[in-house]
Amino acid sequence: MLLECNYVLLTPLQINILCGLANPSGSDGLTVEYESFAQKVKGFVENMMTVDVMRRKAQLIQLGSFKPEKEISKYEINELDLFKVFRDFDENRNHFLELWEYKQCLAGSLGMFLTPQEMVTLTLLADVDNNGKIDYQELMKHFEELYVMVKYHAGLQ
Repeated sequence: MLLECNYVLLTPLQINILCGLANPSGSDGLTVEYESFAQKVKGFVENMMTVDVMRRKAQLIQLGSFKPEKEISKYEINELDLFKVFRDFDENRNHFLELWEYKQCLAGSLGMFLTPQEMVTLTLLADVDNNGKIDYQELMKHFEELYVMVKYHAGLQ
């Protein structure tokens, strides 16, 4: 439905940000109640992601007058420790994190101060081939960039 709309043009990052609004729950931590999600997405898209709004944001960013509300702080964990945390959450030792393992990892062990929306967005971005698994060895190459990108876009909202 969103992909067929001429009212908005969404990038994969924006789609993942919208999915972050889902506030998943349930025993798997991934179940979404459709009605509340649809209402959140509708309002968010109308206020933040129309072509006109995105054009105005881009102009203001170029002028230097539109910046994230808060400075983006780097997470307080080095790469080796981050890798160890990912490995520790890999319960079946297959060098992949299931989405729920990764979400638990972000929520519990890492001092990254992520909102639930940022956690879901970062989780979806980390699953690069959309198979429900995260190759954490591959993720290590891009984790910092993904983290900063998610924090930056959250600050622009």
